[in-house]
This record gives sequence, C-alpha cells and structure tokens, in this order.
Amino acid sequence: MGRQVAGGILALLFLASACGGTEEDAGPFPAECGLPSPRPNAEARRDLIPEAFLLADKAVIRAIEREGSRIVAQLNLPFTVDEAFDLYKDATATDYAIISEDNEGFEAEIYLRALEKNTLAAVQIRKPRCDVATSAFVSIELNPE
Repeated sequence: MGRQVAGGILALLFLASACGGTEEDAGPFPAECGLPSPRPNAEARRDLIPEAFLLADKAVIRAIEREGSRIVAQLNLPFTVDEAFDLYKDATATDYAIISEDNEGFEAEIYLRALEKNTLAAVQIRKPRCDVATSAFVSIELNPE
C-alpha cells in the first residue's frame, strides 16, 4: 500500500510540473514576484477544481488541466508560504486527511487522501522572488469514471 501511495503522489507531482506557463505578468501581483500570468481560459475552467483548493476565492487561477482521472492546477496566492500552508490545511480538513506535510518556510507540501473517495491530492507551495505572494500547484486524483 505504501508504494501505491508514493507512486500516486509522484504521478501527481509530475503532472503538476507539466502544467506550467511562461508568461511574465501575474495579473494583480507585483511584477517583482515573477509569477506567471493566468492562461486566457484558466478562469473559465474554475469548476474543475474543488472550492477548498481556491482558498475562499483568493487564489488566482493560472492554469487548470484535466488529464484522465487527474486535475492539475497552478495558482497564484496572495499569501506567504506559511499562511498558504495553514490555510490549505484548514480548507481541506473536512474532506481530506493529511498523509504527509512539510513546511520549510520557502516551500511547503501537503499530501492528502480524500476521506470519502480514498483518492489522493497534493498541494505544493513555492515562494517566488517576493514576500507578498506564493505559487501553488494542486494535483487532485478523481474517481475513475
């Protein structure tokens, strides 16, 4: 079982890294943060990601992709790494159990298992070149249809 969880988490992380943009303007965030800007269709795909991962609509969606039974989202957040880490733990507590977590201050990860569906999710939070925002990668495994 441990290998299956580790394999699933690695797959989620790989998909998260493949969902990147290269734009330089991050919308409402300061240019010195160096956060990529949202893709033109990103906001229209909002319904693909559970609201808990959008942190009470504070997240700016850069990209959301659905690949088979996984959803991968890139988000810009108006929070520090520590703030985003705590907010994600609180926002997902109702529907997910934490499998593993790590917060080093400049980056943080939370690995989750859905309580009802037993599927996996991962949140990776990274500090960009500024202190007023972060970048998050969210990978969510869906039930196979």
